Amino acid sequence: MTGAVGGLCLFVNYIAVGNIASALLGAPVLPYCVPAAIGAATFFTARTVLGAAKRRRTRSAYIYDVCVTLNGKAAKLKGYLDSGNLLYDDAGLPIIVTKLSSLERAFGRREIMGLVGGYKAINSVNGSAGKLFLIRPDKFLLYSGKKTNTYSDVMLGVCVRGFDRGEDMLLHPSIIGG
Repeated sequence: MTGAVGGLCLFVNYIAVGNIASALLGAPVLPYCVPAAIGAATFFTARTVLGAAKRRRTRSAYIYDVCVTLNGKAAKLKGYLDSGNLLYDDAGLPIIVTKLSSLERAFGRREIMGLVGGYKAINSVNGSAGKLFLIRPDKFLLYSGKKTNTYSDVMLGVCVRGFDRGEDMLLHPSIIGG
């Protein structure tokens, strides 16, 4: 990074002087604040761009493609691995918290409400209490790289209010790598 900033400052000095030898060996013709400002702008821009790329790469490691089958109809959705999702139903099946709006788009509201098999009382991270509608899918496929994991022993916990993530569901950590 230091070399890039120094090279950029040398280039600006070369543009100002018009001669590479004078830019390298002569006294700087620009006030010291100009190369410093260029260096600072380069540093902060590079740090922002590289930081955003790292966050995007890290975030994508937790996003999975899934396929949910209900009453013989399948829909592809996006799931986010939520290490804080430790919900299980009364039978011990992991609950995958799913947005009602995502299921409605894929299957229709009537279809979804006709499949509700129970409720689960929950407390969210922010302390609010609520209930999830429980639906047992016919099949649940999780695509992890080139591997496809098939599950029939999970529950969808349908969240009416949704949640603040862009994905359709919060995956239970017990199903990853299964």
